[in-house]
Amino acid sequence: MRTADSFYKILLALPDPALKGFMSWAVLDMAKQVNYPLVLDLSKLDHLPLTTYIEKLEKQFQAHVDTESLSDGVASLIAAQLADSRNLPNPIALIETLLLYVQFSCIATIEDEELANKVSAEMIARQYATLDKIARIYGVKD
Repeated sequence: MRTADSFYKILLALPDPALKGFMSWAVLDMAKQVNYPLVLDLSKLDHLPLTTYIEKLEKQFQAHVDTESLSDGVASLIAAQLADSRNLPNPIALIETLLLYVQFSCIATIEDEELANKVSAEMIARQYATLDKIARIYGVKD
């Protein structure tokens, strides 16, 4: 399985359109894995700079979660702290924060801890596999 460092290295090397596509796919895929009713309006994200794109994508996700709930607040806080602790450059830090936030929010809907951990590992594996495919398309090596 791919390491986190190579994951970030590939993210840094991809052009913005590839990053946008990957992020939209990842958010929708994580929600789908837990049967989370998420519908994104990607037309509202067209032609935005990457940082704004990520921020607007997060806002669309937040529209589907209970942002007043303790678990969502904790998910958001932990995601931001983890991404910040990795000293990633922007916008990679924003990407990491959103990926973690969506992952934590989605698995919080699973009551069985063992199953939640399994689903979380599957989410990460699917992201790494998809990023590998995108990297090959763009000729990016880790």
